[in-house]
Amino acid sequence: MDLVLALSPKDKGMLQTISTGTSVVSVTPPLTLERIETPSVHERSAGVLFVGAFHRPENIDAALWLLREIWPLVRARNPAAELVIAGASPTAQMRILANDLGRVTVTGYVPSLYPYYASCLVNVVPLRQGAGVKFKTIDALLMSQAVVSTSVGLEGIHAPEGTVWARAENADEIAGAILEALKDPRHSASVGKKAAEWAAAEYSHENYSSTLLREYARLITARVRE
Repeated sequence: MDLVLALSPKDKGMLQTISTGTSVVSVTPPLTLERIETPSVHERSAGVLFVGAFHRPENIDAALWLLREIWPLVRARNPAAELVIAGASPTAQMRILANDLGRVTVTGYVPSLYPYYASCLVNVVPLRQGAGVKFKTIDALLMSQAVVSTSVGLEGIHAPEGTVWARAENADEIAGAILEALKDPRHSASVGKKAAEWAAAEYSHENYSSTLLREYARLITARVRE
């Protein structure tokens, strides 16, 4: 094997420890979403969005933590706040907790997430488990969301300062960051715009293609010289 592509520097480092004589290169996957018109600040609600496929244990854990410990803190200080948990296969426990809390929508499978990205101001990624690049976080950045995430949710995403609303690790920190984002929608929208601009360039097809072409050219040159 001449070349291995890794989706993050962390994965690259792990692969290098087990690969002998094989070049390992970190690439950013081409994830630029089809552009849709971003609503104005006034069109976006005091909504918070969490996206996940809930057949995965790490997403179930995140949703239950959000519903049990984080969201009650948000609602205590902002009773008008609304939470949307979007994605297939939500558990019965998630639905029960959402119903008990009120102003929480658990959608189940939806054909498109775009309406939820468009209507919600904040995207929360309260992951405590899991490894690798979280495409849901990249999607949120691409969709101009003010992202509040744990370190797990941001793994492998090297977003520059000013493009992620907050990195937060416990329930109090996450709730506080959500409340601040909802309190200042114009600033949240500004951060979301910067996030989308950075992510669109970082995860573009052009960026991915140029990396591949460079590595292919290097391999071909090395073979010719052999």
